[in-house]
Amino acid sequence: MLNLFIYYILSLIHIFVWVFIVFAFIDKNLARINITYIIPFIYLLQILPFHVLNTAKCNVNQKCEEDNEKISKSIGVYYLINLFNNSFRNPLSAQGMLILGALLSYYKIKSN
Repeated sequence: MLNLFIYYILSLIHIFVWVFIVFAFIDKNLARINITYIIPFIYLLQILPFHVLNTAKCNVNQKCEEDNEKISKSIGVYYLINLFNNSFRNPLSAQGMLILGALLSYYKIKSN
């Protein structure tokens, strides 16, 4: 039961990180933090041969792949990602979200 609780906490952290990256442009200070610290840090984590949060989630939950899919379906992201699967590159991939967050944050910083 504790492992499942930890899994859901890690999943919430994962979701909140991506929500922050994409919506940090709402506030100029958050946009500056996003483009200066968060996006470069996430980019460096993407270089690793494993995904830090997914590995941690799978270490505490044996059915993490199934549960990750259930969570992404429940919040609607799964269907959006699949909508773009026939694209050259999926804009909702991790790299696409980093680019989107960087562009939106940069636009917010430069617009004022």
